[in-house]
Amino acid sequence: MSESFQTSELFRAGIAIIPEPQQAELAEGALALPARVTVALPGKPSKADRFAAKLLVEELKSRFGLKPRLPKGAAGPVRLKRDAKLDLKEQGYTLTVTPKGAEVVGVDEAGLYYGVQTLIELARRLPLRILESAAQGKMSDEECLARQQARWNLA
Repeated sequence: MSESFQTSELFRAGIAIIPEPQQAELAEGALALPARVTVALPGKPSKADRFAAKLLVEELKSRFGLKPRLPKGAAGPVRLKRDAKLDLKEQGYTLTVTPKGAEVVGVDEAGLYYGVQTLIELARRLPLRILESAAQGKMSDEECLARQQARWNLA
């Protein structure tokens, strides 16, 4: 096991995400999701965006026993969207968790997909029902498969 992996903030907290983010800072705080959580996918989502959202909805149902909704154009505590103006390269995304909600913003379709996958992987690595008490923070990544570079910055 590499020394940088063993000394990372995530590793010390018992959180394993692959690829391992290069920077991580954890803070106190949590997000509490209701059983009937709304997953928001605003704007005009593409077929790929809807696919990523449905993966998250299925994970919330099967793994956490929640009853998520994915209505068109709704607002909710879990938000998924794309923003081509993000200062990230292709496949880039940010994942932000605060006590008020979780947001994945992808620079493109692939970025949104990888951001959702990171949220799912983070949840799977932590105790069951973690999305009801997810640590707050912010993660960003770009060119997920090529560079595997991420930051976990917490407010």
